[in-house]
Amino acid sequence: MCLTTPQYRQPWEIYVNMEGERFVCEDTDSVDARERALLEQTNMQFWIVYDQAIHEQAPPLSQIWSREKFTASFGTHPNFFTADSIHALAAKSGVAPEALERTVRAFNDGVRTGQDPLGRRHHPLPIAKPPFYAVQNHGTSVKTYAGLAVDTQLRVVDRAGRPIGNLFAAGEVIGGGVLTGNSFCGGMSVTPALTFGRLLGERLLQWRRNTADAAE
Repeated sequence: MCLTTPQYRQPWEIYVNMEGERFVCEDTDSVDARERALLEQTNMQFWIVYDQAIHEQAPPLSQIWSREKFTASFGTHPNFFTADSIHALAAKSGVAPEALERTVRAFNDGVRTGQDPLGRRHHPLPIAKPPFYAVQNHGTSVKTYAGLAVDTQLRVVDRAGRPIGNLFAAGEVIGGGVLTGNSFCGGMSVTPALTFGRLLGERLLQWRRNTADAAE
């Protein structure tokens, strides 16, 4: 729901983990870096933290909800938190309070000096004007590295590596590890899926033709 892709919306906020620490440079262009950083966090959770000035001046944090609906969710939605101090905000949201206070101070120093601790380049405002806000987020799985095992003819094989009759597979069903390796880059499954699908279609069509010719 929250837009956390810097190519579409540069972050005004910070992202912190359960320990109250920033764990990634929020404006890095690398989706791989962002995803891998999230994998290392407790329960793959993080909180988007900001203040009233950012709330008023930054582009909308959600493309799905209106600004009015988003604002109304604080105090009613279980993942939305607001408080008059960073310490109270952390306590409400389940984040380590003292650590979050240190994190915000360090971020604000980086805004003032232009030297962000994580190398972030986009930081238009400090997090200083109450009330303060936190929105809890968590990672979700959109693909898996595991999948059906196939041979070089895209026939699905059993545990012993023997082809299962008349059962073929192509695309993401054979697993992201086969299609993209150890990578999170979006869209990398498309070309292998199209290629394998076409190869399989051609082989099945040729098999059908051969079968028809043999029957004649």
